[in-house]
Amino acid sequence: MLTRAHFRRLYKYQYMLDHDTNGHCHRVGQLMRCFARQLGFPEQDCLVAYILGYVHDCGKYHVPDAILRKGGPLNDAEFDVVKLHPILGAEIVFSTTGSRELANVIAAHHERLDGSGYPYGFGERQILPLSRMLSICDSFEAMTAQRPYRAPMTASVAVAELQRCSDIQFDAMLVELFVRRVLPVWEQDGLLEVVND
Repeated sequence: MLTRAHFRRLYKYQYMLDHDTNGHCHRVGQLMRCFARQLGFPEQDCLVAYILGYVHDCGKYHVPDAILRKGGPLNDAEFDVVKLHPILGAEIVFSTTGSRELANVIAAHHERLDGSGYPYGFGERQILPLSRMLSICDSFEAMTAQRPYRAPMTASVAVAELQRCSDIQFDAMLVELFVRRVLPVWEQDGLLEVVND
């Protein structure tokens, strides 16, 4: 079981990340908790979903700031370094919590159903449900957030991208549930301003 003591130990890695990454992780955690509640998870599991969302990028603690804060697209060598962060994050989560299951969720949050993701190139059957949820929440938040190298997408454009990549990158059933049940709550709570095109 993931305890508050585990969370406090994981938090120190998040605290040392830059402000933008920390804000992204907090919002992904909120989306994960909302997603879990909409799927009927017990409240303790909703807390776990929040924590997984919040610490999903903790492996970036080991990625140089010059790469994380680069004001433009990454070159191949830089992207190879970034692609290690799910493994590094999984190691942090496992060493902190002793839970291989939770570590595996973190390790697979950039995997894709078609097997073209990273770090392992897992296929559909190998990606855990929580990793699939995390991939959707992480991608949606990243698309709708300000980045140093691009303006944020509107929510409607980000939703269209999730739907376009369903059954390729994302679980289509979970994308549908996310759009139909999570985003309306997210908007109602004032955490998302939907901008019409």
